[in-house]
Amino acid sequence: MLNLHSFVGPEAIRRELERQIEEEDEDDGADAVSLSSEVSDGVLQNEVDVDDEFQVDSNEYEGDGFNANQDSSSRDFVLGKDLETIWTDKPLLEHSHYRTPNTNIITHLPGAKGRAKNANSELEFFYLFIDDSMVAMVVLYTNEEIIRMILEYSTPQRYTSPTNEKEVKALVGMLIMSGVLKNSNLSLDDLFSNLIKICIPFFRATMSKTRFMFQLCVLRFD
Repeated sequence: MLNLHSFVGPEAIRRELERQIEEEDEDDGADAVSLSSEVSDGVLQNEVDVDDEFQVDSNEYEGDGFNANQDSSSRDFVLGKDLETIWTDKPLLEHSHYRTPNTNIITHLPGAKGRAKNANSELEFFYLFIDDSMVAMVVLYTNEEIIRMILEYSTPQRYTSPTNEKEVKALVGMLIMSGVLKNSNLSLDDLFSNLIKICIPFFRATMSKTRFMFQLCVLRFD
């Protein structure tokens, strides 16, 4: 087995690769001679005389396979970290006759389309998914549910007041930030806690815990 630890520098690696390629070519030639001798023993006579010579265009296969002499001086070799794998900055096999896969063909330039081209901030991009008309529908159906819930209370509660578009957007923002901060393992008491180590200040600054729980209970989309 070849011990690549003995090679020092790209020149030694290049010479070793060229030597192996020459040996493979000699082996292929010997196999071809052996195969032709075996086939000649069982050749059947053809009734039609056909010339044994054929014209082959040498340019037909030009560029296929590996050419050890082509730009060998400009090829750089690097020994891998495992001290066994040899890497080169140019492909050993030329695949110019292969067609480019359809998955690699770019038919259009990537980027934003439509209204997204004019968006300049995170909030403007967010409104492309949830616009004001959708928020207005949420406010309408949520207030209908709030009115129904108020009738079930014997005494009026301060946290049961109707909502508006600004508060609904704030509620959605709180839910998104909770996911961004990965606070799924925290309870509502921890999210609205007064302790600096575990609390998230903007939660208590936006609304109370009771109002937050009530909003989640009455939130309706249709």
